[in-house]
Amino acid sequence: MNLKKNILDLNYQKYLQHYVVSLIILFTYLIGVVIAFLTKQINIGDFNQIVYLIVISIFVIISLSVCLVAFNKRLRDIIGEIEILK
Repeated sequence: MNLKKNILDLNYQKYLQHYVVSLIILFTYLIGVVIAFLTKQINIGDFNQIVYLIVISIFVIISLSVCLVAFNKRLRDIIGEIEILK
């Protein structure tokens, strides 16, 4: 039982690390886009740039959101499994 709890603790730490890294990537991307707009590296008048930015942003945000939800669910599942072992 103690071995299973230790393995669950290690899995929890792993998924927590994935969760935090996903959050960091998401916020870094969003801050980068804001900085690019503020420094005028992205031309608001250029339709192609805006379309590419929107497509890439949708892909990045949806991908990271799906990962965050999955990691969060797995973290809650592991906590439940650990509580059952106590």
